[in-house]
Parts: sequence; C-alpha cells; structure tokens
Amino acid sequence: MLLALLALGALAQPAQAQGSGVQPTGPQPVSASGAQATADSGQPENDLLAIIGSGPGALRVTRADFDRAFRLAVGEVLNRQGLPLRDDLLTSFAPSRSQFFEQFIHDKQVEYLARQALPEFTYQGPPRIGVHSFAQPQGYADYLTGAGYRDEADYLSEMARRALLDAYRSELRTRFTFSDAAVESYYALNRHSFVQREEACARHILVTSEVQARDLRVALLAGADFALLARSQSRDPGSASRGGELGCLAPGETVAAFEATLFGAALGTPQVVQTDHGWHVVEVTERHAAGVIPPEQAAPQVRSALARSAAARLLNTQLQRVPTQLFPERVPVEPGSGPGPLLEPTDSN
Repeated sequence: MLLALLALGALAQPAQAQGSGVQPTGPQPVSASGAQATADSGQPENDLLAIIGSGPGALRVTRADFDRAFRLAVGEVLNRQGLPLRDDLLTSFAPSRSQFFEQFIHDKQVEYLARQALPEFTYQGPPRIGVHSFAQPQGYADYLTGAGYRDEADYLSEMARRALLDAYRSELRTRFTFSDAAVESYYALNRHSFVQREEACARHILVTSEVQARDLRVALLAGADFALLARSQSRDPGSASRGGELGCLAPGETVAAFEATLFGAALGTPQVVQTDHGWHVVEVTERHAAGVIPPEQAAPQVRSALARSAAARLLNTQLQRVPTQLFPERVPVEPGSGPGPLLEPTDSN
C-alpha cells in the first residue's frame, strides 16, 4: 500500500524494537476551527493546515510545507523502484494525499519536540550524497530533480531537518541503560529473533558491454572510487544513486551467475559477471554464515532494541502532550482526484 511505502520514505517514523511488543498509539491531536487558526497564526485561512506546539517555537504548518513533504515522499518511493520523480507520476499518487496528512503531522510533531529538546543543534554535513558523488555537476542536478528537490538549498535544508530528528531520537535512547540481567532475559525470551541467515553483501556497476565492464574493473583495481563510478556509469538506477550498493542477499535471491560470485569471489576484489541484464562489475564487501547469534555477540543488539523500545514509549508520551490544532479539511487535493482510497500509483503510460 502506498501509505506504507510513504512511511518508508521521507517521513521519519519512530523506531520499533525487534520483538519488544511496543506499539505506540501515536498522538491524538485536537482539531480547532478555522477562525481560531487565522487569528492565532496570522496565516491566510486557507493556507494554514496546523499549529503544532505553543509559544514562540510553535510550528505553523502551511499548504506549501505539505506539498513539499508529499513531493519528497513520493520521490523517495519512486527512486526505490529505480524511477525519477516526474509530474505525471506525482499526480498519479494524488488520491493518497488526504491519508498522508496524518503521517505528515506526526513528523511535524516530532520535529517540534526535537527543536525544543535540541535548540543548539547544528547540522554538520556534508550529506552522504552530494556534488562530490557525481562525475559531472549535471548528474548531481539530475539527482536532485529526480528526488523531488527544487535545488541544492532545498536538499540541504531537508538533510539538516532529518539529521535533527535522528539526533533527537538518538538522544532519547541515551537516557536509558540496562543491566546485564535485563539483557540476558531479553535474549532468552527472543532467542529466535537472533538468527543470522547466510548472506553476502555486495555492490555492482551494470553496463552493456564486456569491454566496458573490464575497463571499469581495471580502473577499480588501480584505486578508482567504486561509488563514484557506479553513480556515473551504472545502468541500474535503483542502485546507482546509492553508489552501487545492493545490500545483503541470501542464496536463491538472485540469478545463478551472480550468486556464484556473491558466495565464491574473494572479498573486496571486483569481478566481471554476465547476466540477462547485462555485464556487471561486482564487489563482495561482506559475508555472514547462517546460525544463531551467540549471547555475547547479540548483547549490543539487545541493548539497542531495549533502548529503542523505551525511547519509543517515551516519545509517544511526549507526543500526546504536544498542543496541536489541525485543519484537515484544507489539505490540498489535486483537481479531480478526490480523497479516494489508498492506491498504488496508476500507470502513467
């Protein structure tokens, strides 16, 4: 469902502890009349969608804020599928705008709490993906446009906002410590969750010819930057923007020739592989054997899971206390779309 996909996109949702059973219910904001909102905020009546918080630090959320967040969320969903954001594809998601409003407001409530808790926060940057990640400036410009950003300033502003939310959630987790007994008890109750599958982690560059693939391999062996070459040369849009990263794959999750390299090639040494998709330059970065993770090795994961669970409960409590006035009837909907059911994007062809 699109709502679930968007939740994985631009909006930062509260982390859940694996096996913790913690299910934050989320805030229950209070609606207010349009007349009150206009008087309190000074915004045009039809432009203001929410007032979050109180006092000088209150966030006054506008239609422009909502449009931007929705555009970035849809852009991230499409980018995960290897597609750049286009206006026609954005329009095809229009029936989900009303449902997206709840997630958008949740994100803004967390942002309000983060700004209150970390007033001196400064984004250090630079972002993981920047102009340095591309061989040509035009590649960077195309990346920004394809992700839904107006320009570099818009991109850096969003990266700073997300960094603030991450820092706030990290700060919440640091408030909790757990005894060895608590860690051992959690592991004993959730031992089934600490099973490592056999998998190999890799990155690749997809090209159309063997000659190009072998030339790239030579360049990599000579010290060329894999991520930079992937972003500028790879024909796989899904992984190119991530520097060629494929994540970790288990046996049976890819074609035979590719799998043979994943589980047979030397770590850190690029290999040339041919599949039905073309020619790949593949570098295996890690391998993990299957089996139950022993308690001493799982302890950091357990402490992290316990901290995430406790922080999620604390965050949920704080969200319940955030004064929130909503005006959902003003959520802008594309002409002719209507609020509609939650749908996958329609075929734009």
